[in-house]
Amino acid sequence: MMHYLIFDGKPSADYSLYIMGPPTYDSPARDMETISIPGRNGTLLVDNGRFENIEVSYTAVLKKQFYENAIEINKWLGGVTGYARIEDSYNPDFYRLGRLSGGISWDTYLLVKQGKAPLTFDCKPQKFYKNGEFPIAVPSGAVLINPSVFSALPLIRVYGTGGILYVGNYQVKISSINEYVDIDCDLQDCYKETMNCNKDVYIPEFPKLRAGRTGIAFEGNISKVEVTPRWWTL
Repeated sequence: MMHYLIFDGKPSADYSLYIMGPPTYDSPARDMETISIPGRNGTLLVDNGRFENIEVSYTAVLKKQFYENAIEINKWLGGVTGYARIEDSYNPDFYRLGRLSGGISWDTYLLVKQGKAPLTFDCKPQKFYKNGEFPIAVPSGAVLINPSVFSALPLIRVYGTGGILYVGNYQVKISSINEYVDIDCDLQDCYKETMNCNKDVYIPEFPKLRAGRTGIAFEGNISKVEVTPRWWTL
């Protein structure tokens, strides 16, 4: 089997480009500050609650029509200005968010019919579970189980006219809903499509789905809740 990469929704095989071996990467570093205090032994550590970006590298081989495909590959991988979704056939259950780091330097062979190049991506530290990117209909009293040791920041869609939502120990009070409201715990924002709904939602702290079990409950005039959990690991 020839393995391939999917970047920004497009498979590398469309350009006769394949990857040799799984990606190589180091584990992301936790963002920590060190503070030295006069008269106190040791160093004080301050955890900023985040991980640094990592570099993820592949060795890619262009199998045919080198000149034509190399031009299109440069456009495809280099044409994205922000983060794009990255998948590969070695890890079919996960995806990352990243961008091509630097350019592409090809080594050609077989009378310049084929080429080989390292592809390095600057990636966010998370490796996201694909089964966590779809909404789950959650009845009141249900329990979600986070498969990772890391807390997830879900997207929660609440239907009805208003009420109280409980996510583990978090409480969300919603005074008014026009059909539905999205509570985005990553962006820390409440909205319906392009409409800002923060004035209608009281959230002392946006919910997290911690490792293990999290109970979901609601009361009042809430008819349905959907949770897109966004599970992730390193």
